[in-house]
Amino acid sequence: FPETTEDLTLNEETIKNYIADMSDEELFAQVRTMLTQQMKEQMKEAVEQQLSAIPEAQLAVMLDSQLKTYTEKTLKNTMT
Repeated sequence: FPETTEDLTLNEETIKNYIADMSDEELFAQVRTMLTQQMKEQMKEAVEQQLSAIPEAQLAVMLDSQLKTYTEKTLKNTMT
């Protein structure tokens, strides 16, 4: 196992060979996964920035008002 993050570094040629060995399906799946993750992260950051401008007391009121309409099943679905 690598002992440091420096040991994990791959050179450009190794990466190119790894990608070239992938099937189109594998490559598209990897790209789709990376783009999805990037979009989630961007959305998370945007929401965090918007919510940071709202006072905590107001956020608590907003959350309390919405929780009344949620079922346990709904809450589980929003966490995935």
